[in-house]
Amino acid sequence: MASKILVYLLNKISIMNKLFKKHRKKLAFFNQLKYQHSLTFPKMTDFMVDDTWFIEVGGKNKTGAQIKHLSKNKAFLALDNIEYGYMNHIPLWLFGFLY
Repeated sequence: MASKILVYLLNKISIMNKLFKKHRKKLAFFNQLKYQHSLTFPKMTDFMVDDTWFIEVGGKNKTGAQIKHLSKNKAFLALDNIEYGYMNHIPLWLFGFLY
């Protein structure tokens, strides 16, 4: 029940932007993937996509410390303020093309 309430609230992106200014990157990521993918919220990372990939969202200086214990093929950093990806770093803006 709580997860349904959370999804409903996250759908109201304009309200959420006002309430959670420091989580805008995570809200943007969630908003782009929610329509075609299953998203869950594991304790070790920000998101788990389709019960397969672990995604940690952050700025360009975020380290991979939170995902270093996970499989390199299944854990990624979605980073803001980077132009191109490398290794397991994916630019956050690329997820905008999934909508």
